[in-house]
Amino acid sequence: MFKTITLIFIISLIYSLSFSQSNFSVKVTTFTCFPAENKNLHLFKNNLDASGHFAFEPGVVLSYEAFFMEDQVSIKFCEGFFYDVTGNPAGFSHLGIRIRILQQFKHSLNVGFGPTLHFRKDRSTIQGYVSENIYNEGMGFQWILSKLSGGIEYNYLHTKKGDYTVSLFHNHHEGFALFFGYRYWFSKEIKHWKCATCPAF
Repeated sequence: MFKTITLIFIISLIYSLSFSQSNFSVKVTTFTCFPAENKNLHLFKNNLDASGHFAFEPGVVLSYEAFFMEDQVSIKFCEGFFYDVTGNPAGFSHLGIRIRILQQFKHSLNVGFGPTLHFRKDRSTIQGYVSENIYNEGMGFQWILSKLSGGIEYNYLHTKKGDYTVSLFHNHHEGFALFFGYRYWFSKEIKHWKCATCPAF
């Protein structure tokens, strides 16, 4: 699992070095929503309702984003760490494509998708845990790869170098969470995309 996380980070970093426009963001994790019923609801400690559909899961998410098609399409790497609904360490590694669907004055809206590796402390060690039969186990952790996941992100321009940012992201295999944070721009220089196969006029 950790080799996969490291490989994703290295590929993302090397690939992004050729891009001009790039940024780094820090977000805090807050509330998580679990749409489906969970057979281990009796183990939940941080849930906000009796059904276990909402929970508070504090943590941090670090992201690096680099644009490769004007200022419209980018590649983004995210690494998140938080305490899950059972009060144990958990996290995710995500590498995906982001597309800007709205830009108006100081407001922008992006959507993204790509693979996400979800991991958490092995819950089989918790008394009363009912196996979910979907997670891989080893090294004291459980993990699962979501081949296609993602989220939506809203940004508000604060300064020339920074934005306030809010996102709804698939941080769990079973659910999604609300993040709040700040995005810092290393560079806003736009690198114009050129089509190698398009005819010249």
